[in-house]
Amino acid sequence: MPSESSLSKVLTMAKLSSVLAIARIYSAWFMKSRLWIVNQLVAPMSIYVIFLLVVGRGFEVNALIGGLVALAWNAGVNALSQQVFSYRFYYRLLDMFIASPVTPAVFTAGIALGSLLNALLPAVPVFTLLAIYKGFGVASLIPVFLASWILGSVTGFFMSCKIRSPARFYALANLLYDLLTILPPVYYPARVIPGIGMYIALLIPTAALSDLARIALSIEEPMNMLYDLTIITVYAAIMLTLTLRYAEWREQ
Repeated sequence: MPSESSLSKVLTMAKLSSVLAIARIYSAWFMKSRLWIVNQLVAPMSIYVIFLLVVGRGFEVNALIGGLVALAWNAGVNALSQQVFSYRFYYRLLDMFIASPVTPAVFTAGIALGSLLNALLPAVPVFTLLAIYKGFGVASLIPVFLASWILGSVTGFFMSCKIRSPARFYALANLLYDLLTILPPVYYPARVIPGIGMYIALLIPTAALSDLARIALSIEEPMNMLYDLTIITVYAAIMLTLTLRYAEWREQ
């Protein structure tokens, strides 16, 4: 008989294979529509050009940092959530996974991994531009980029499982992306907001992530690092709790 360690390895490999297969299914639509990469880059590159030509004084680097955070966040909150919602209510593809041995955790990991490709390809030119400004220091932004992707994926998965109305869902997905990336200090530094307003703005997870990225590149002083990390940790804990408690794997 096979040992317990051997069975454990087999199960682990089976789960990994399932995650990769789901990621491949999820990313197929994106890979077939390469114009989506251009669409993703319109906002960050437009803001970068505006900051470069109009504002100057190095603010264009802030725009690139914000673009990376926004791209990773969008992969979860917008692209991932809309695709999962479509799987559930239009294609009914989720029914196939529910009827299979795939667990919610494996399914979530698979679609999140697939969404990473959605964010990674358009992020390459942004990383390249940042490397021109900051050299190899851009490598320090990889953890922030991944954190934004993870938080956005958890948020997007919760939204796609909890909201029932298609009209309400699509409106909320796009609105939430705009409210959490365009208005708060994501593309611009939080320090331009006077007084306590800066700390209120940094309560938004995308703003805290951008602030951490600026600290990692030594554009900002590390005075807000602990505050940023606390906000991101608390937000992650809240969203994971809500997702595990309220997001339904099976239709009721």
